[in-house]
Amino acid sequence: MIRKQVYLTEHQEHALKRRAAETGLSEAELVRRALDAILAAPTPAAPRPGRTAALERLRATWASSRSQLVDPFRTNP
Repeated sequence: MIRKQVYLTEHQEHALKRRAAETGLSEAELVRRALDAILAAPTPAAPRPGRTAALERLRATWASSRSQLVDPFRTNP
């Protein structure tokens, strides 16, 4: 095993100690299991700055041209 050092908040420290006492598992084992659970989950897509701007431009274009597209098909003026 590889030794790692992590910083915990006081709340995390107390919660970890409490869970270790409740389960009979070591704090290290609980941390390893939590890390395994996070690493097993699918990785969320990284934000792509250009994509957000492109989607906003598309939304604005649709909003501005929507009345032009819809008006010719309206039956009630």
